[in-house]
Amino acid sequence: MTQMTADATQKKRRSSRKNTITVRWLISNLGVVFLVLLIVELSVIYTLQHYYYNSAEQYLTTKISSVTTVLTRYSQDTGSNFSADLRSTFENFSDKERMELMAINSKGRVTLTTSGFAPDTGTAMPDYETAMESETGTWIGRQNGERVMAVRVNISAMQPEYNAIRVVSSMSQIDATLRDYTTMITIVCIGVLLLLTITGSFFLRSIVRPI
Repeated sequence: MTQMTADATQKKRRSSRKNTITVRWLISNLGVVFLVLLIVELSVIYTLQHYYYNSAEQYLTTKISSVTTVLTRYSQDTGSNFSADLRSTFENFSDKERMELMAINSKGRVTLTTSGFAPDTGTAMPDYETAMESETGTWIGRQNGERVMAVRVNISAMQPEYNAIRVVSSMSQIDATLRDYTTMITIVCIGVLLLLTITGSFFLRSIVRPI
């Protein structure tokens, strides 16, 4: 009876040691793999966000530059009415369905928009201050509860009545695309981690079992 009890105790100890080795291996190795996958995922997400946001900024800059070029020609024409030409340019803006164009007067107030609605007086416009210090300014933030990107160009040299023009576009579609990519990348990383856990467990048991 004593021998049987001793054998049973020894088997329990061996089983306990095997389980301890397995758990330690899984924690140490999978911990490293998890950190590597996390770093890879964050790097890919950052790269994608940087690419999409830069592309959006370049697109908005191109659009507002084309408008600025037209306004420059109007300002150089002494026989034209700059305010009327500015209003006509806004009315004929081809991308008004995808973005909003704004004109800001010398007092820093939005007086003309392609949508016909001016933002609230207290609406944040950090890109305006940047554009007043240099030629252009870019801002990404929330406006009326929506995440937007704004690009602004200083036109005060053209006509003293207006300080700048500003183009604003929603970032909802880009952010939704980035969320989809984030979800897919996360699923892939979880799948890799689970696969390594299963294969690692079988591999380790094949080594520990004979011990």
